[in-house]
Amino acid sequence: DQFNLNKLKTARTGLSRYIQNKGYFYFNPDYIQLNVDTTFEKHKMNLLVSRQSELPDPVIKTYRINDILIKISRHVDSASVSADTSIYEDLTIISTGDYLRPEVLDQAIFFNKGQLYSYETHRNTLARLNNLGVFSFVRIYFEASASDTLSQKLDVILDIRMLDNIGVDVGADLVMKSTGFLGPALSVGLSHGNAFRGAEKAQIVVNGGVEWQWGPKVENQLGSVAYDFGVSSGLTYPRFVLPGKNVRFKNIMNQETSLNLDLNLLNRTAYYTMFSGMIDLKYRWKRTPEIQHSISPLYLNSVSLIATTPEFDSIVDENIYIQKSFEEQFIIGTKYEFNYDNTHKIQPHNFFFLGSLR
Repeated sequence: DQFNLNKLKTARTGLSRYIQNKGYFYFNPDYIQLNVDTTFEKHKMNLLVSRQSELPDPVIKTYRINDILIKISRHVDSASVSADTSIYEDLTIISTGDYLRPEVLDQAIFFNKGQLYSYETHRNTLARLNNLGVFSFVRIYFEASASDTLSQKLDVILDIRMLDNIGVDVGADLVMKSTGFLGPALSVGLSHGNAFRGAEKAQIVVNGGVEWQWGPKVENQLGSVAYDFGVSSGLTYPRFVLPGKNVRFKNIMNQETSLNLDLNLLNRTAYYTMFSGMIDLKYRWKRTPEIQHSISPLYLNSVSLIATTPEFDSIVDENIYIQKSFEEQFIIGTKYEFNYDNTHKIQPHNFFFLGSLR
């Protein structure tokens, strides 16, 4: 290969992370030497990768996890706010309020007492906590165990700050159509990012719009006012929720279960009034940043025409494709989706693929 300084720096960092994954907490890329010899042949070099000859004593020792301490607070907490301490499994939790169930934290933290320190475990824990979406600040740091400074043990301290859980979104539009209909549309959404103290995200969105016909009314219309009204709701768990025993898949870093319900009523004055409903149970997970799987074991979709006009009926009778698209439907089944996306990588060519099976 041609000499490339950036590649060597990247390789040195990767080698350092590999060594840290073996328990060498204090090791870092600066302890790796790169020596180059260009004297033996023109336009060529020998590259020697080695460690520094003399390293501090802590650098060449492996360290194990001792105590795991979690400090949870809110940004509005004052100095006078008292904190309670509780213990769950290997976790010691100091919190200024009853914000999260301890099993949620236990599933998100990949450290175990007595295991060797690992940079990968450190990184995965940080990513998992941030993916819960209920924290505004997450910091992980380590201290030599105060109980025995010669035991080569580390205490893990997690400093976590909670987000404000409740959010409200309001949107408004003014719709004007060439058919002579004009009117407002409004959407109001309410969400809670920690609905049951398990980082569950619950949301409900109500939207609707009304349009008046300002021009002359067409004969046989279903009135002179068109409208649509809809309700969308969803509940997302940051883990797999399965029937029966609560099984934990701690080795899958990104996982979620979502249940969604959509109801819509649509009135198009000159043509039809239609009702549609959809319910979807979905499991979504990622083992790598590029690949995402999702499966819906339960998917229901219902569409039905409540009323039609003679004009609409005549159009449908003349076009079989339109007729099929407006037939009353009740669909029940399963869905699977596969998504590959490496566009987050900085490279000459990226690739995105989305496939589904129903």
